[in-house]
Amino acid sequence: MVFDVITCATEYVRKIVEGCSGLKALLTDDETLSMIGLVYSQLEAYNKGVFLIEKLETPRRELIKHMKCLVFVRPNSTNISLLQRELSAPKFGEYHIFFSNIIRKTLLEELAESDTFETVTEVQEYFLDFYAVAPQLFHLNVLPCMLSNSGENPILERLVDGVTSLFLAIKMRPAIRYDANSKLCRFMCERMSVRMDQENALFDFRRRDTNPVVLILDRMQDPLTPLVTPWTYEAMIHELIGIKNNRVNLRHSPDAKKGFQEVVLDPKQDRFYNVNRYKNYGDLGVNIKSLVDQFQEKARYSHSTATIEDMMKFLEAYPELRSSSSEVTKHVTLMSELSRLVTSRHLMDVAQLEQDIACRNSLTEHQNQLFKMLENPNIHVEDKFRLSLIYALRYEEVPQNRMGEIKDSLKKLGLSAERLQLFGSLLRYGGNARRTSDIFQSKSILGMVRNTVRRGIVGVENVFAQHVPLIVHLIDDIMKGRLKETEFPFMTPASGKNVPKEILIFIAGGVTYQESRAVAIINGESQTDSEPEISAVANFAQSNGFRVILGGSTIHNSKSFLTEVSRVAYPWR
Repeated sequence: MVFDVITCATEYVRKIVEGCSGLKALLTDDETLSMIGLVYSQLEAYNKGVFLIEKLETPRRELIKHMKCLVFVRPNSTNISLLQRELSAPKFGEYHIFFSNIIRKTLLEELAESDTFETVTEVQEYFLDFYAVAPQLFHLNVLPCMLSNSGENPILERLVDGVTSLFLAIKMRPAIRYDANSKLCRFMCERMSVRMDQENALFDFRRRDTNPVVLILDRMQDPLTPLVTPWTYEAMIHELIGIKNNRVNLRHSPDAKKGFQEVVLDPKQDRFYNVNRYKNYGDLGVNIKSLVDQFQEKARYSHSTATIEDMMKFLEAYPELRSSSSEVTKHVTLMSELSRLVTSRHLMDVAQLEQDIACRNSLTEHQNQLFKMLENPNIHVEDKFRLSLIYALRYEEVPQNRMGEIKDSLKKLGLSAERLQLFGSLLRYGGNARRTSDIFQSKSILGMVRNTVRRGIVGVENVFAQHVPLIVHLIDDIMKGRLKETEFPFMTPASGKNVPKEILIFIAGGVTYQESRAVAIINGESQTDSEPEISAVANFAQSNGFRVILGGSTIHNSKSFLTEVSRVAYPWR
């Protein structure tokens, strides 16, 4: 049984596209089109006979009876209505209908009644109701994703649909654990448990040696990770530019040439990205220079390529080489934009203080450094604000934290009253009173030992990689059977006493690429050097045959995370 979201998603798309012969059209909805696009290219579909890809909602006038129609949509009432319209006046010779999740019997009956011309040859449920980003990472593209206090909410149902579809895709009926401090997580788990009971036959899989476990975690348990500047390739791109469905918009980059104002980061098609997506900023620069040097040698270009600017000049000087090396141009352009933003925003200075606040308790020293940052005209006000939020999380309960002075300084810098309210919103959402987890590793003896060891091992060259996401510690605790049931109780009981070898963590409220990278390293999918603490967990996981999948409502950067937090006026309780 495969515990890999990319493999599962690709297999479903392959079955849809290759299930019948001849000329084919593919009709999708907005969501399923993106789900397919993440794992299967348009060229691959074309090579399998798919010559037309359209939205189901697109009106069609011409008859195309010589083509077979593949329909892949989510099983909701809107899509059923569109299918009914399509089948009432069919334009294609036959229809093969695939739903991305379990379809209600009533909707299926409505659809059957509409097939008056008997053009539907098959109806299948293929459980691809999630966005597969990496072997260890999926998300559900749900925004907003931090919900009100109601248990009845369409967004909540979408989360349940997405996570249970993944259970079916990887063929497991897991034990379910949840964040006891979060009503959102409890609501999700109650519905998932009911769903599995209602569809008992679907979830009747061959028993594994150890029962898999899913942990539903609330983002409020770790509000720190989305705020800390990441320094690895994929995460930096998302933080500083943005990634949506593997696409990066570079239209605002001064170095982006025509044809490279939007680029695709597909690890299947882009070898450099696949190898370097989890590399740190320093290694990345070396690897990009090596990539350019290989082309420079082929072109016998004699000038220096020591800097990003030199590389850009080299590519401009050889347009014929540039046209045949779009991968090189793409990554030089991306690196150029990252370098420009890091330099112009003085992010290295900001990040050093971020990491130190995240990993060390030193109120007076951090206050002094923070006020110097606030007075520095070269630091962008939003970076000053984000740094102040990290400080507020660390020292919220210390009477001498001088938060009033910090807010006054930000107000004088032009930060709006609405933005300043985020201090209160963040602490109500994920402050010390809301969290049960120890994100600063300072409450327990074990946490203090971890913190001391980390500070003792991490060298100057890793000053930007000291913070370790909370999920690394939770994964370690699950693997070693010490995750507290008082904080993370079972919704469905585990069968047997065995520690689960397959672990799925879903973060309600959104996940980050930094957390995904940590899981990739734990699974052994990335050979990049990592923080000693992550490496230790990875060694234990790989030595004992553990595997982890990570999912979330969406994939956050600091901007999207704070936009969500700004919506949260009151805690869940």
